Amino acid sequence: MAKPAIFAGMFRLLLCAAIFMMYPACQPDKPDPASPSGTASGGGNFEGLVDAYESKERDGWQKPDVILQALGDLTGKTVVDLGAGSGYFSFRLLPRAGRVIALEIDTRFIDYLEKKARRLPDSLRSRLDIRLATPADPHLHAGEADVVLVVNTYIYMQDRVAYFRQLRTRMKPGGRLMVVDFHKKPLRLGPPLEVKLAAHTVTGELIAAGYEEVTADHHTLPFQYLITARCPAGSGVSVQ
Repeated sequence: MAKPAIFAGMFRLLLCAAIFMMYPACQPDKPDPASPSGTASGGGNFEGLVDAYESKERDGWQKPDVILQALGDLTGKTVVDLGAGSGYFSFRLLPRAGRVIALEIDTRFIDYLEKKARRLPDSLRSRLDIRLATPADPHLHAGEADVVLVVNTYIYMQDRVAYFRQLRTRMKPGGRLMVVDFHKKPLRLGPPLEVKLAAHTVTGELIAAGYEEVTADHHTLPFQYLITARCPAGSGVSVQ
């Protein structure tokens, strides 16, 4: 697989740029939203990425509560946050789900998640599983996930059909997948237009990866589409 990456560093900067696109001017050491590559004036330090991911401004346009509501009842379910980053969604999922698996390939974010998790009450900490994954393998057990949430990550992955075909075997039959990403059109925030994927591209790839009931919602979120899919009953545990 040529240069595989779930959310490599350069693309983390693009997401950071997307988040800061709503600001009239960039602060020092923060990504410049006017830059096509989303590079930061100070190199995009880790603290800057965390600040961007966890910003109140993001709450306004990301609408996490709306996304969580769209996931439905998660009581007793194992939910995977694929591309967990700073845990923006992982920690919001914890009170709702039976178990949350935060998948991340960047060891800096793994350390950050572990430190943040240590501040949780035991009742929540025991339900959080933080895992270092690889670009080619989510490091999930066969049939482990009831729900997989992929926010602001899908468009930066390579070999997506192969990856999500493999992911399907790690989900329970009938398990649900949700992908949230930016509309492929000019917006006041988001990555460059050439980086974005149209919703129909994503749905086509998920169908090719073997998912069923693939639907796209273009209206619930102001800047992003929300795509849902279902793992077919009887999916095997071997990668096709």
